[in-house]
Amino acid sequence: MSKRIRITGPGIYGAPTKDNPTGELAIGTEFDIKGDMPVGWKGRAVVVGVEPEEGSVAILNGDDDERVTAAREEVRAEAQKFIDKLRGEHAEDLKALTERAEKAEGDLATANEQLAALTAKLAAFDRDGNGNPGGSKTDDLPGLTGKNKAELLEIAKAENVEVEEGATNADIVSAIELAREEAAKA
Repeated sequence: MSKRIRITGPGIYGAPTKDNPTGELAIGTEFDIKGDMPVGWKGRAVVVGVEPEEGSVAILNGDDDERVTAAREEVRAEAQKFIDKLRGEHAEDLKALTERAEKAEGDLATANEQLAALTAKLAAFDRDGNGNPGGSKTDDLPGLTGKNKAELLEIAKAENVEVEEGATNADIVSAIELAREEAAKA
């Protein structure tokens, strides 16, 4: 059967953490345990909802408070020295990882901008409004005159026209026009 325990005095420890290198549980902390409360916790913890035994006295460490506090501070200081040492030993690694993360974030932002630009260009090739490039409205086809090779290749790709590698602008225009004529007949 589990019992709810509340810490009422110093000297009960859990696992150390970054924020609490000693692992000492703060007074007022509550948690559940299975079985009975350990005998050594008497005076430093209570079972929630159970009245203390008659005649029980809280253990407050009396004269030891200064020594206990000093020992705790010493442990905390040693833990902080260790943490600082680790940070120093791994500062270069941390810096390199931070720089890589920042570069990756920048690269991702650039890729997203490029994706948005390509999506906008692709939308321009959706001539029948169905969400797909191409379409059946031949009246809306982009003009081929005055276009550079990159623009012609983009139009060919949007209209699913295969262009041989090394084709000239005139070859690309001819291939697009032929494909448009065949599409108009269909």
